Amino acid sequence: MNNPSEKVSELENAIGEFVRNFQLVFHDDWDFTLGTISDRNFAESRWGGSTVSNPLQDSPSGDTFISPKVNSSKDSNWDNYENLLHYYGELIEVLEKYSIPHSIEDWHDVLP
Repeated sequence: MNNPSEKVSELENAIGEFVRNFQLVFHDDWDFTLGTISDRNFAESRWGGSTVSNPLQDSPSGDTFISPKVNSSKDSNWDNYENLLHYYGELIEVLEKYSIPHSIEDWHDVLP
């Protein structure tokens, strides 16, 4: 088992990188993000059709913004989004490593 300071350090790094990249996509690069996720052709190729104009549309393949169906690094020039996906994955790995609840299903077990 890792010592507590190592756990805190891993969590700090994972959370920091995720938040930094989240800010790049949803704040610093917002105009580009909004234009991209509103583009029907891009949405179809990446998430099975859900766009900002219809965000509740279910993707037939079950793809989502954080779980696209394509290998994004090969098919996109949206680097900030690619980095967001990468650091989201790293954060999830650290949360799972330390058995920290992070999904809706996890919280159903924790909340009254």
